[in-house]
Amino acid sequence: MATLQDAFNQAVALYQKGDLANAGKLFAKFQPGHGELFGRAQLYLGRILAKSDPAAAERHFVSAQLRLSEADGLFEIGEFYFQAGRFPEAERAYRRAAEFDPKFTDVYIRLGMIERRAGKLAEALRSFEIAILNDQRAVVARYMLAQVCIETQDMRRALSQLHFVVKIQPDFVQGRLLMAEIYQRLGDHRQALVEYCQIVNQGGADAGTHFKLARSFHATGDQVQAARAYERAFSLDPSLFTAGFYAAQARESQGHPRRALALFRALLNSPDHQPIAQEAIARLEFQLAQFDLSGQGQIGMGPEEEDIHLPFEPPAVQATEGTAPLPPPVSGTGPLQSRGTAPLGARTGGFSANEFDKRPKTRPLPEVPQTVETDSTALQGFLKGMMDTVKKYLPNETKDTMRQRLDPSAPRRPRDP
Repeated sequence: MATLQDAFNQAVALYQKGDLANAGKLFAKFQPGHGELFGRAQLYLGRILAKSDPAAAERHFVSAQLRLSEADGLFEIGEFYFQAGRFPEAERAYRRAAEFDPKFTDVYIRLGMIERRAGKLAEALRSFEIAILNDQRAVVARYMLAQVCIETQDMRRALSQLHFVVKIQPDFVQGRLLMAEIYQRLGDHRQALVEYCQIVNQGGADAGTHFKLARSFHATGDQVQAARAYERAFSLDPSLFTAGFYAAQARESQGHPRRALALFRALLNSPDHQPIAQEAIARLEFQLAQFDLSGQGQIGMGPEEEDIHLPFEPPAVQATEGTAPLPPPVSGTGPLQSRGTAPLGARTGGFSANEFDKRPKTRPLPEVPQTVETDSTALQGFLKGMMDTVKKYLPNETKDTMRQRLDPSAPRRPRDP
């Protein structure tokens, strides 16, 4: 004679085969008096209806939550609410799951995310620390702990955690990118370049990352690679006119007028940059024409090398290793010990190491400003150089005329009668 357990196993088998309709019929036969089996049947019914009828799925999950005594099922209910943005309900389910399995790493990561979202940074730190104590290789827990450390201005600890992250998972680009942003924010542009160059040279970096790379090259005095990075950022995102403007300026000052001319022409699409782009285009076209008329051809201009796709070279710096000790246990964690739990995603309802991309963001690390204040000294030097160039080929042009054409903001001097 078939028992309730046999009926439940039959329903599970149908569910695993994808026969959700018949599996649902069998699960629906279980009654509250069937105890734990009823709770587990309600969990499966919630799974079956989660996408097609979320309201009905929630009713089944509520029934299951009251009767389940297994962490995996409770975690799955928490995931249902978490993905729906119902964080109080998700937190209740996660906390019940933690009661049944205090070493469930993913549970504490989710609790930390919810607490961070609510601005409870001290509680979030504790949750992420417990997750790391449960699994020393929990990449997401360390990454999220670093995020909270940034928000509490503990940059040293944030960097320590991120060094562990990239050591555990070298291809975890987001961890390396955050580390580079911290170094850049602290003014350590040489170390920031080490991280940015590795990210960019691996391919797939976006325009914003190239812009930040250019900023750090500029800060260290490497204007050649800064120009390349600005130009590549502009090529990846033609609406990033600031990058195009600095690329054009740098290319012109480095003796690449044709590259600069092409960049300034692209800036005509920007209302903010159009006036200065028009002046620069006129200036460069005139300069190129004068070189041709003088019979000097390409003297001093060289064949302009297509260097935009060359790899970037970081400065030589002492390698920084993640040798800092692991964060100490916080008070109240009890006898929790690391047992090397399964990696994220291995357990029922677990999530992947890239899931933080979907997490709600509260106070992210401020981006590097997308505008750069013009160095007035450098600009004046640049204008003087251009005036000298024009004077060389137009010796009859007056100094006042050159100044007004190259720098429209310069005041006109009254002419002698």
